[in-house]
Amino acid sequence: MKRPRTTAWWGKQLVRHTELWQRIVDDPEARPLIAQIAAHIAGAYSLELEHGMDPRAERLLDDAWIGTEGLTLRVRAIAPDLDHFYGDQLIHAVLRYVAGHELDASGVDVRSLIKEIPPLQVRGLPDTAITFTDEAAVVPRDTPNSDLLKLGTFLDSYKPAGKPGRRPGSIANTDQARQAFTLHGQGAHWHDIAEALTGTRPDQDRPETYEAMNRMVNRRIKRGRELAEHERPTN
Repeated sequence: MKRPRTTAWWGKQLVRHTELWQRIVDDPEARPLIAQIAAHIAGAYSLELEHGMDPRAERLLDDAWIGTEGLTLRVRAIAPDLDHFYGDQLIHAVLRYVAGHELDASGVDVRSLIKEIPPLQVRGLPDTAITFTDEAAVVPRDTPNSDLLKLGTFLDSYKPAGKPGRRPGSIANTDQARQAFTLHGQGAHWHDIAEALTGTRPDQDRPETYEAMNRMVNRRIKRGRELAEHERPTN
């Protein structure tokens, strides 16, 4: 699975996950498990540095995995949002978190390692009932429009970033126009449409920005309607 682009949506998830992982670190039942797993990882790392591939290091990593299984059960209990997000990959996320912190404390450039490790797949879209398999999104029948907008924002983060600058002529913002018109036709509130297009929800406490976003959404809807009428087949 490819890595997503850095977007406002992912920025919010990073803040949220940082808070959730801190909740786990502070949990009195999770703390000794974390220390135990970290000790196994540190021991294995030291052995591999000194001797290369070493059976003793492999045994320590096996013990770390066993400890991670117990810690994962605790994570499910105190951070269900992480369980929803990672699903069957939660145990791998837990091990990566503990190992990352331990290796970072040992002076390893963890950021460079992350680029070489395949990313985990998201199994559940936060704050929705939408889940993912390896092949597709699973959207419940009664999913509200607001959750569909969140799904669109999430999926957009995996698309290549467009070139900077405004596209010239009549094709400017064509994709956004079609998206805005479609969401408008589904009955979405303009606040939700604005968030889907920009990644930012309109803030009534900032009148100038709020009104500008409203005008932008209206322009996109109008343009989308024009495109739909132009593309409508004629007899």
